[in-house]
Amino acid sequence: MRISSADFLENYEALLDKALSEPITITRDGRDRLVVLSVEEYDRLKCATGGYCSSRTSALNRPRPWSRQRSRPNTPISAMS
Repeated sequence: MRISSADFLENYEALLDKALSEPITITRDGRDRLVVLSVEEYDRLKCATGGYCSSRTSALNRPRPWSRQRSRPNTPISAMS
């Protein structure tokens, strides 16, 4: 949903409730300026892009630390000493 900043200010409370179910883009002079979204959606997006995953975020959405494998040299242990 897109709405002007003036309309957002006039309908603030109703739009905050609406933002719980879908993001609301607030425009100014016809340009996108801000987005209002639920904390759950914010956490999901943050977690999905590799950011901090809060305890509110479902464990299914969290990246698994073992899924990011680091490259290791193929040096035998005996050659390391």
